[in-house]
Amino acid sequence: MSLSQVKAGRAYVEIGADSSRLKRDLSAAGTQLREFGDKLSGIRTIAAGALAALSGAGVVGLAKSFADAGSAIDDLSQRSGASHRALSELSYAAKLSDTSLETLGTGLRKMQVFLIKAAEGSEKKNV
Repeated sequence: MSLSQVKAGRAYVEIGADSSRLKRDLSAAGTQLREFGDKLSGIRTIAAGALAALSGAGVVGLAKSFADAGSAIDDLSQRSGASHRALSELSYAAKLSDTSLETLGTGLRKMQVFLIKAAEGSEKKNV
């Protein structure tokens, strides 16, 4: 008898479960989620109050700070050809290492010069 002639029989399995514990646990999870949502609402109310407490001068100063940072990144983007997003990410990394945006720009310019020279190849030819 070959393997292709062997036929397997059919099996039927029926599984039953008591869902009362699952329902109880889901109900408890729902209660915890509602309580968490209530806490988040409280935090949102506190945050809204804190924002309302900011003076007009503080908001203007903050807006000017963001505008200045954006302007510096835009200027560097125009000079280097790098995207605003890439420069924003590099700027954050530079800030973490106590490096200024100006120093970052200088490094980018040096790297571009190096890459251009590397792409042009060496003047010496190996024979």
